[in-house]
Amino acid sequence: MKRRGFFASIAMLGLAAPAMLAVAPPARAALPAMRLDQGEDPALEDVQHRGRRRRCRWEIRQLRYRDRWGRVRWRTVRREVCW
Repeated sequence: MKRRGFFASIAMLGLAAPAMLAVAPPARAALPAMRLDQGEDPALEDVQHRGRRRRCRWEIRQLRYRDRWGRVRWRTVRREVCW
């Protein structure tokens, strides 16, 4: 990189931080005011629901395969099975 390009990139990095601070954060969509009889804020309900935990276990299976001479052999494989 030429010296001129190197110093230009350093100058741009110095100017980028104040420019990023000047940009306004994106405005949130205005939610209607919640009444007491309507329940909780819908955004909170989404955060609280995490779903079911994955259930996993290790299984040991015997797989049949052919070696390079054509003989049938059995290989023991340990796999994680989730549902």
